[in-house]
Amino acid sequence: MSLRSVVRTLSTLPLLFCLGGQAAACSPARTILVAAPVAPAATASASPTAGRARTLVWTHGSAGTCGDAACPDEPVTYELSDDGDVLAKVPGIRVAAAGTEWTWEEGSEAVQTEPCEGPFERPPGEGRATRVRLVPADPGRRPIELVVPPDVHGANEVDHSARLLASVGPLLFVEESTYAYACGAHGNSEVRFRVWNVEDGAPLDLLSEIPDRDRLVAAGKTAIDEDADGPDFSTNEDPPTLTELLPRVGPRGRLEASALVSVPSCYACTSGGWSSYTTSASVPVDPPERLRKLGPVPAAAQRFAATHPAVTIAGYSTGAAAGVTPAPAAGSRPAPPAAAQSIDTSSTSKIRPALGGMLGGLPLSP
Repeated sequence: MSLRSVVRTLSTLPLLFCLGGQAAACSPARTILVAAPVAPAATASASPTAGRARTLVWTHGSAGTCGDAACPDEPVTYELSDDGDVLAKVPGIRVAAAGTEWTWEEGSEAVQTEPCEGPFERPPGEGRATRVRLVPADPGRRPIELVVPPDVHGANEVDHSARLLASVGPLLFVEESTYAYACGAHGNSEVRFRVWNVEDGAPLDLLSEIPDRDRLVAAGKTAIDEDADGPDFSTNEDPPTLTELLPRVGPRGRLEASALVSVPSCYACTSGGWSSYTTSASVPVDPPERLRKLGPVPAAAQRFAATHPAVTIAGYSTGAAAGVTPAPAAGSRPAPPAAAQSIDTSSTSKIRPALGGMLGGLPLSP
């Protein structure tokens, strides 16, 4: 029955009740209003590509907008047209995956520290740790806790940080670094590496999927041994190890990658970007099959790279969404975060200080 028919029927009900009776006994007919259905308010789109597949790329710093001054090393996300033109630009890191858009949200937390006694007596130092969540634009989805503060006991100073090295589609390449001083001769830094799959909301061991691992480790060890400033203390019990994988968009717009090989060394010889007491070297590597299955670098990202040669694309993703989403409003209540899973893919347990005993047995729990 149409809405007009419903209104017409309801409006005649008082007349039917009065037929055959005294007119004075009938109450005046009342008009009954039936509201028409109200369509949901249309959501304002921040992008002309609303509802279409679009490409997001993020970079460390703005695309040449600082003039002669050096651009700050702050990440920026660009939404691109099919031709690689910039449709929208927002600060921070945004990734399209699992049917929605995700924002890298980083915060700092205080960590309790302890005073030093004996020959290194001093009051408690500063303690700071980083927590990183990946927050979905869809309020019905749960945030993913990528990085949580480490469990450090008995340290006089703690400085824990995290950074997103790169991203390829739904895969995020995350590095954590923890510096701690435990009242010894010097502090110690420990680095961890994980790859997160946003589609699953969990980490995965991508290092084990790197092809021809033995050859890569041998190439990295050779590069380290040829460097006189980086002595190699590796043994059969403590061998060289693949510790990190870094994908990137090459100069021709193709996906490339390099791996970090680390060996035990002396504290003063620490070099190459990994933990204390290690020396490391980077070697080129063929991207693992899991990365290749994600397909080539999107054409829009390739065109953006070609027209912005001074900008290095750190990550890219594609997905159907309503455009780059603004940051979550203050006071909003997203669903509780998914619990972080402790899967250590870096094999850091195989690399231990060759000159141990300098830190007074500081326990660093994953």
